[in-house]
Amino acid sequence: SNMNSPSNKLPLWMTEPNSEDTKNSFQPSVLEDNLPFLEYNGSIIYSYNSNDCSLLSEDILITLPAGSVLGFDIEWPAIYTKGKEGKVALVQLCESETKCYLFHISSMTNFPVGLKRLLEDNTIRKAGVGIEGDKWKLMRDFEIKLENLVDLADLANEKLKCKEIWSLNGLVKHLFHKQLVKDKLVRCGNWECFPLTEEQKLYAATDAYVCTKQLVFFLGYIKFENFALAYFLDYISYFCFLPPKDSSFPKPSSEQIACLKMYFGHSSFKPVQWKVISSVLQERRDNLVVMATGYGKSLCFQFPPVCTGGTGVVISPLISLMEDQVLQLKMSGVPACLLGSAQSKNIREEIKAGQYRVVYLTPEFCSGNLLWLQQIDKAIGITLIAVDEAHCISEWGHDFRNSFRSLGLLKKNLPKVPIVALTATASSSIRKDIIDCLNLRTPHITCTSFDRPNLYLEVRRKSGNIIQDLLQFLILKDKSTYEFEGPTIVYCPSRKTTEQVAAELRKLNLVCGIYHAGMGIKARRDVHHKFMRDEIQVWNNFICYLV
Repeated sequence: SNMNSPSNKLPLWMTEPNSEDTKNSFQPSVLEDNLPFLEYNGSIIYSYNSNDCSLLSEDILITLPAGSVLGFDIEWPAIYTKGKEGKVALVQLCESETKCYLFHISSMTNFPVGLKRLLEDNTIRKAGVGIEGDKWKLMRDFEIKLENLVDLADLANEKLKCKEIWSLNGLVKHLFHKQLVKDKLVRCGNWECFPLTEEQKLYAATDAYVCTKQLVFFLGYIKFENFALAYFLDYISYFCFLPPKDSSFPKPSSEQIACLKMYFGHSSFKPVQWKVISSVLQERRDNLVVMATGYGKSLCFQFPPVCTGGTGVVISPLISLMEDQVLQLKMSGVPACLLGSAQSKNIREEIKAGQYRVVYLTPEFCSGNLLWLQQIDKAIGITLIAVDEAHCISEWGHDFRNSFRSLGLLKKNLPKVPIVALTATASSSIRKDIIDCLNLRTPHITCTSFDRPNLYLEVRRKSGNIIQDLLQFLILKDKSTYEFEGPTIVYCPSRKTTEQVAAELRKLNLVCGIYHAGMGIKARRDVHHKFMRDEIQVWNNFICYLV
């Protein structure tokens, strides 16, 4: 592509030479070196009493005129235990450059009635980045129905005519040529602990502040190479404060919610999940889904065939991941299988008879069996075809695989079957490549934030003593028995080390299993199944086998 085109030019602050500042203890990335920090300098009203919070919220409702915008954000503590997530601990609302409210919910006996009324009021707009996710979080934690939302990332894409995945910090850089202080110790700190530290208060207030009218106003300026087009404030107010449009996606039916609860254990969809599912079920439309790992991509392609009683075809290059999902589906009562060259003809006949809801294939198997897929569609109808790890199709991607390029024939051979391409990471150029290579037709594109505050990475030097290295992660259960806080996977550099680690852990009365390429298929499958059923707590993997 032409790197000199205006759309590919970097902002000035990204092309200036780096400056070294050894005095500052904060070490920003190379691209951020020359950017000043943006901080909130107004007053912070910190409320930790339910009654006071209700009174303050009612005062906001009374004084703000209809159509006003509140900068909005929430915080909750990071919990590093599988299947657990902290409740919303703090709600931030900023009404102007001079006043920001911090409502410390976790220190209150109940969710304040006045704050609930303010958040559910549809005459006051709440602006934030990724605010749809916050809406779902509040609904799940406290049954608060957040109303009248402005997602600044969507607004930025519409006004800047792009399809970027914006973070709050990314927008601040682009619009203000400044950056936010994102101290990991504050960001991933204990937001439940009372009282909040001054650093936490400033961090929380700043995030809400940059979501206020000033940020919304600056979204009205679109910079071109030779001139700047400024929208007048009254036009911006009109654009930003219009009542929200009715969603084109119908709400899930009671039958669909019942299916979700029965087979997937959830009482509601995330908004982005339902948009994808609804577009497949209602419009039979192609989709490109870019979602962070753990956000719920698999539900987007597993639910439609389970709900309709049809058959969904899932194509993935990761056999271990497919085996894992097949096992999970079977344990939930959903007929599923992984079909490869080693499987018998009986399974193919059972698929053609409609006995499986979800069928997993490798890209190599799919490419060599397009005629068979046409026969399946003709016999029972294919609900959808999901292409997981879709970034592998792009020559621009970090994990390009030749076998994926032939998947472009799917749309030509099965033109009426919706294709859902999914990946956890894809830049705009890779997204375009995925759409072109798979021949997707006017696809519905969904992108979520990649912010994962629940993930924690740490590097430590090995001592050479296996028990000493792992003891820091263990909890003493009784005098002679240890256990990890939850299900644990230990990756090892060799098969020999895998077996050594397992032997040492067993000395501590820990139930663990090993998994590597030197084991037979049945032995690996048994360990996998036991781990999924919580029959063993630790799973030692030979890392080279998995990768």
